[in-house]
Amino acid sequence: MSCPVCDNPSFDLILNQPTTTLWTNAPDGVFESPGTHPCVLRQCQACRHVYQPLSPPLKTLLQNIYESKFSVGSTPKGVGNYGEYMASHCLKNMGILSPKKPQSVLEIGCSDGYFLDVFKKLGFSRVVGIDPCIAKDHEKDGVFLVRGYVTDRTELNESFDLIFSTDVLEHVEDVNAMLGFCQKHLTPAGRLSIS
Repeated sequence: MSCPVCDNPSFDLILNQPTTTLWTNAPDGVFESPGTHPCVLRQCQACRHVYQPLSPPLKTLLQNIYESKFSVGSTPKGVGNYGEYMASHCLKNMGILSPKKPQSVLEIGCSDGYFLDVFKKLGFSRVVGIDPCIAKDHEKDGVFLVRGYVTDRTELNESFDLIFSTDVLEHVEDVNAMLGFCQKHLTPAGRLSIS
């Protein structure tokens, strides 16, 4: 498998673990025997991107997990202050709390909208999230949640002043497709933050 970012076939082997137990956050029996899988990490010699080549069974299993309710964060929405803390932290680090803050925001990998509720409370006029674990497209309290993956073919028919994603990039198989989506959906002066 070539690098998914630059298509270079040359890589350095970083990790070659013959068996790794896959944690699913689900009770036993929900997924067909998640069991163990090899864990191989490669680093592209050209662009230095680190990636894991996925076998077809592992790719299918991961897709099933991401599309389930078990991929949602472990802290229930509304419990504790994690969402408020992380949203404030993200906004501060992005310099968004300045007088001219963005009006529209899209979160890629929004889970159940934990951060987005905070953005709505801060006065953002358009708040949207996209994640494969969302049961169906819906709106609640002015936050729009869309079920799906972000690829260069995903279309939302709108642009955003801010697109951000936190702790998601390592789960994305086609990084270029995600970045193409972001480029297509950012306003001309929009900001992109991926951490």
